[in-house]
Amino acid sequence: MIIDLTSITMCLFLKIKKLVQLLLLVILSLNLNAQQFGFLNDQIIEIIENGDTLKNPWAGGLNFCQFSSIDLNHDGQDDLMVFDRSGNRIIPFINNGLLNTID
Repeated sequence: MIIDLTSITMCLFLKIKKLVQLLLLVILSLNLNAQQFGFLNDQIIEIIENGDTLKNPWAGGLNFCQFSSIDLNHDGQDDLMVFDRSGNRIIPFINNGLLNTID
């Protein structure tokens, strides 16, 4: 019985080639999933309109709100707590003014 080594070698080479291609595909797909994209919520930027700086320029877009007064910083003054039911957001507003006045 004569064994053809060139055909066995060629078959082994093709199997290794397919295995290497599969391994490269897996490695590249894992690398693509590792790149994340997101946004940073930065409220430091000042918004100026008609020469006046807006106090809360990013507080817009509130829908279905519930308003509550609560002393958040324990200074004896009621602060405003807003809960937006549509976005499940809690937005606190600290009252820095006098008693019973709105800052």
